[in-house]
Amino acid sequence: MNFYQKHTYLIWQLIGWGLVLAAFIVLLVNLNDYNHDYILGSVVFLTMFGTFAIFVSPLVIWLRKRDKAEQERNRCIIELHSKLHPVQEVISVLFVIFIFFAATIAIARLGLFFLFPLGFYLAALPYLLHRYIVKKKFYQIPDAEKYCQTFELTQPEGLELFEQAPAFVYFGIVPDDKTLRFIYNFYRQCGSMRQEQSLRLVHVTCGMMNRRYGTLFQNGDEGFWCVSSEDVDINKYTAICYYSRMTIYDGWLRALLEQKAAAESV
Repeated sequence: MNFYQKHTYLIWQLIGWGLVLAAFIVLLVNLNDYNHDYILGSVVFLTMFGTFAIFVSPLVIWLRKRDKAEQERNRCIIELHSKLHPVQEVISVLFVIFIFFAATIAIARLGLFFLFPLGFYLAALPYLLHRYIVKKKFYQIPDAEKYCQTFELTQPEGLELFEQAPAFVYFGIVPDDKTLRFIYNFYRQCGSMRQEQSLRLVHVTCGMMNRRYGTLFQNGDEGFWCVSSEDVDINKYTAICYYSRMTIYDGWLRALLEQKAAAESV
């Protein structure tokens, strides 16, 4: 971890107060001749950017340091909602923009330029409330994890289920309660669940793949999670939004074997 990553908050506070100090120095040096537009403009912009760095940077830093998996899930939820309810999403964005500009104009007319960050927070409040409501509506089944079952594939013959039929494949996930709750509600919102209150995730290790098909993967301890087309109707899934940890494979094992055979024939 470098110095900036370790002391991000401190650095932005120093930048902000440095800009405010620079504005004060410009005003002090030109105290008898501050009516020039460029002097007044310099003081205003230095103060505005300085207060933004002081008051807005803590919120931005906090948002960026949240759990990466949770951020990705929230992004998918908002993207899914914008696809299913585009009018609501446009209205909410326009309302946030209106609040921001209205607050900014009011502060500018009062001449309180150091309060410009207040407009940012006033606009952020309805946006965060909107996201909270959307997330609440997304998790219509708040205890969905109890309807999910996880299995470890113990016999190579079990791979036959995924040899020809398409499947959802998840890489790099940990099937904890939050992840399972998200996956179940995600399929439910997309309308691709074949039956309610039932979703099976099968864990396939790379070592299992190597045992059946030869050496396909170097690290046999790694693995991935699969949801077969028996539980989810992939034909109804229209790629409404993209979850980077999920990939749809249509006959993916067959394609993998064909690639391996082509590589060995070279």
